[in-house]
Amino acid sequence: MRGKCLAALAVILMVAVAFAPSAEGAAAVTDYRSQLDANGEAVYSEVSSSIEASLASPSNQLSFVIVLGNPVLFSSEDEAKAYASETVNSALAAIYYTNPEAVWLWDLPVSAVEIESSVKTVTVSGGQYFVASEVRFTLTVPDRYADDSSTEANETASVIEKLRSAREQYSGSLSDKVKAISDRLHRVTVTDDEEGAVSNAYDALVGGSSSSAGIAAAFTYLCAYSGVTTVMTVAGDILSSDGSSERGYWNVIVDGDSVYGTDVTIYDGDDRSPLLAGFTTQVSGGWFGSVHVADLDLSAENSLQAPSLSYTGYEWPDDRSILEKYGLQIVTVLVMVIIVAVILYAMRSGEL
Repeated sequence: MRGKCLAALAVILMVAVAFAPSAEGAAAVTDYRSQLDANGEAVYSEVSSSIEASLASPSNQLSFVIVLGNPVLFSSEDEAKAYASETVNSALAAIYYTNPEAVWLWDLPVSAVEIESSVKTVTVSGGQYFVASEVRFTLTVPDRYADDSSTEANETASVIEKLRSAREQYSGSLSDKVKAISDRLHRVTVTDDEEGAVSNAYDALVGGSSSSAGIAAAFTYLCAYSGVTTVMTVAGDILSSDGSSERGYWNVIVDGDSVYGTDVTIYDGDDRSPLLAGFTTQVSGGWFGSVHVADLDLSAENSLQAPSLSYTGYEWPDDRSILEKYGLQIVTVLVMVIIVAVILYAMRSGEL
């Protein structure tokens, strides 16, 4: 009997090790921007700079012509163009997942950016190759937030101003900030997006109603504003205990050598397990890392990977009051003491 138990335990341990993320994997990827190659970095830098400069007085469109200065050789023109498109999509996705103010990208999960590229041929060691040399694309503010040119006011600027006014800076330790931000976002009404639409940080923080996409974006926004240096949104499949799945969004935070996951939509205000969770943190349906399966593709494919979660999550301190911790036990003891006292009194008075 003992031998069978040991054998079963060994099997369980082997399965746990097989499915657990390795420490090496967790350290390999800690943000999105670092995954871009030199050309992707050029796109990321130029788009980010343009967005930052345009937020004060945003126009409905931002157009880009970006030179890909780092030659990458391909055997066909189609391969070179595919590389150019993926390079742009990866850079835009990296911005979308980390900058919730980028209103020109708010529809990126449901509306692909049309990308044109120029390809040139080069001869290397007597062979002819194709190189993507330039990309051209335009980013557009979603219709519902776009500026109306027939009015004097800039409606898009008003949206950004309201979003910034709704943010709040939180202080304390990392866990203090995460709990405070989660407490605030827990008040947001969780809804399903309509077909062809997707929520954003404005919906969550200003409108008070959002799908997981907007809640996760708002979490990223508030964390970054509160000084959490490496926080990002993750998209993928959220699995249910019945085997079904749905597209959802959550967050990851890199804290030194640890990578934690957070899903505010399953946070109940008391059970903190979904906050700063590790791969094996228990949530409804199983382990956090097995229930939340990252797939960072948006309306177009990209090459980004989500950071691998640490094996275990953050150990939350039990800061409940004495009454919160032991209220039921205290009441039970008091009731028992009263009953015993009544019985003793009755015995002494001759009533028993």
